[in-house]
Amino acid sequence: MSNQIPTQAVNCSGLGVRHRRFARGLIGWVLFIGIACMLVVVLRTRVRTGTDVPVSEFVMQLRAGNVEQVVIDGDSVHGRLIKSVKYGTPPVPVTDFSAELPQGTSQSWNFVQWVVDNGQGAVVRVDNNQNVLLNLLLPLIPWALIFLFIWFFLFRQLRNANRTARQPMPVVIVNAEERPEQ
Repeated sequence: MSNQIPTQAVNCSGLGVRHRRFARGLIGWVLFIGIACMLVVVLRTRVRTGTDVPVSEFVMQLRAGNVEQVVIDGDSVHGRLIKSVKYGTPPVPVTDFSAELPQGTSQSWNFVQWVVDNGQGAVVRVDNNQNVLLNLLLPLIPWALIFLFIWFFLFRQLRNANRTARQPMPVVIVNAEERPEQ
């Protein structure tokens, strides 16, 4: 019987609890990051009215005098046509339109002057009202994620470690009279 390997008893009672706690924390973080990403996407998307048309179609309708109103907003142009035009595949009547401009084009006074000169009576507006909520919240989201990460992983772990340290410690009282002399 000398070939037997000694075995040790292993206490696995806390293993399931730790695994469930880790899984719960991981699911919480996945949900948190998913909600943060959705918030960023929602804040970055703009509500557009009108059909997307190429810049060439916008220029052609502007020079033809068929544009009633033009709003220059960032790097896009929105507007309303006087008479609807059939555009797209299949052709659908378009009255409200939206066209994307090359980046930085609308910031030039020359472009605004060109739209006014070629507008033939169209009302031209420039919309510089950027979303205040977007400008305030978007830069704060990474910082909020960093602080929540620190709170969640560091402080929570410290608090859990502190809870386990608070458990009563066994105390052994030794009577000095019964203690053997050394």
